[in-house]
Amino acid sequence: MNIVILNGNPDKENTWFDRYIQGYQLKLHKTGHYIKSFQLRDMSIEVFGKAIEPTSPFQADNYSDDLRYIIDMLKETDLLVWASPLKQGLLPELIKIFQKRIYQHFKDHQEDASQWLRSHTLPKIPLIGVILQPESELVEGEILLNRLTQERMAAELHTVLSFLITSDLNLTDAACLTFKSFNYRQYLEETCNEFLGGPVPEMDSV
Repeated sequence: MNIVILNGNPDKENTWFDRYIQGYQLKLHKTGHYIKSFQLRDMSIEVFGKAIEPTSPFQADNYSDDLRYIIDMLKETDLLVWASPLKQGLLPELIKIFQKRIYQHFKDHQEDASQWLRSHTLPKIPLIGVILQPESELVEGEILLNRLTQERMAAELHTVLSFLITSDLNLTDAACLTFKSFNYRQYLEETCNEFLGGPVPEMDSV
């Protein structure tokens, strides 16, 4: 499984969360999966990115800032994980800027994106996972609010929110939840092939 982790921790002093994400990455890597992690605070990402030229989605040279590296990785990604501490119960501005840029990318290339999605089956579209660090004692309403927000954003990417966990979960359980999400994808593919006689339907036809 190819996994991209986007660490949106804006605070260099919050070393605990960075170590948690590194430990999570190591757990996944030890099981034979390919992991690529980006530290967003160290990247140059504009609020409103400028495309170099009109091109198809997921092309590496589409933007002049560091978003192009992430876009390029999404071509072969099975799971995209957003990771970040919460600020006043919500994701910090750094993650919000990145998410807006991704959705802007899809909207700016809506016609090309639709053609790209129609030419790929469900396993080519990454699942979405979210890891949150609570500020203190996280109330149930904050989890629900963040889950609903991320589910809506995942839908805009023509995919689904596979899991949302908090960093108070131990690393082994966090890795297990990640594997369960991917195993469900494999089960869906095998079921369609065995009983329906074909590949998993495209997301926009489900």
